[in-house]
Amino acid sequence: MDFIAQREQKKYTALWDSCPEYRAVSPADYLTPLFLTTFQKQIRKDDAIIDYGCGPGRSAIPLEEAGLQVHLLDLCENSLDLPIFLKTVGPHSTVHFHQACLWDLPSTLAPAEWMICFDVLEHLPEKKVLLALEGLASRMTKGGLVSISLREDHHGKLIRQRLHLTIKTALWWHEQLSRFFTIYKELYTDSQCLVWALKPFTTEKEKAAKRG
Repeated sequence: MDFIAQREQKKYTALWDSCPEYRAVSPADYLTPLFLTTFQKQIRKDDAIIDYGCGPGRSAIPLEEAGLQVHLLDLCENSLDLPIFLKTVGPHSTVHFHQACLWDLPSTLAPAEWMICFDVLEHLPEKKVLLALEGLASRMTKGGLVSISLREDHHGKLIRQRLHLTIKTALWWHEQLSRFFTIYKELYTDSQCLVWALKPFTTEKEKAAKRG
């Protein structure tokens, strides 16, 4: 990991350790069912899914129950809600955890049919956003769901550091995401957050035109 990733890892390790209220509510609690509903006719048993920035990892149970092979990924291992994770990861579980940085994903992380990324991208430094999106897009073959907060996170005050490093408008995020994904459905957008379903580009020509 580069210096910026190490800095962010140190920050969030301290946050997860010292602020239990930060994990009290996870966007995965209400957005994972929305992902499953949005793509229910296209999801197949044993498809793989990557939860980027999984935090407590509470997406794992409904995703595994839906027949998916689940890969949880986060910068900090201590983000996981261990009682839930250990309950999920049994001898026949398809849930796996990867500790990694979103703009420097390991080459060993294989592509998956699906991805979710809930309230994570705004935490990245702006200069790392496109690198992260490129990595996510290169590993998604069917579709995914993202949510992005458009305002500051007050939990940063608990450790006296900013958490949301890229606070932009929905239009700005539309421009960045459109360079790497097809915006399949804009499920929700207001002044505070957006929730959009994504799909990969259908042709190499379309991909080149968007990114060029």
